[in-house]
Amino acid sequence: MQLSFEHRHVGDVTVITCRSRIVLGEEADALLKQIDDLLPVNSRILLHLGEVDFIGGCRRTAWSYCRRNFRRTKRAKRARR
Repeated sequence: MQLSFEHRHVGDVTVITCRSRIVLGEEADALLKQIDDLLPVNSRILLHLGEVDFIGGCRRTAWSYCRRNFRRTKRAKRARR
């Protein structure tokens, strides 16, 4: 089954709810693109993985990528102040 996800805003946090599985390739790339699209709008992003059955081959890559982009976005916001 292919990864599906949706996002919603809860207060000042954007929650991305993922369903099915996350594996290296198109599925992980789609999730990272979603995060990339949302980061400039809100750097407070929560990944809800409660409905994810399997994470394979992408944990280190995807999460380090998210952390790096989060830090870059945070620095850019500070510079604008």
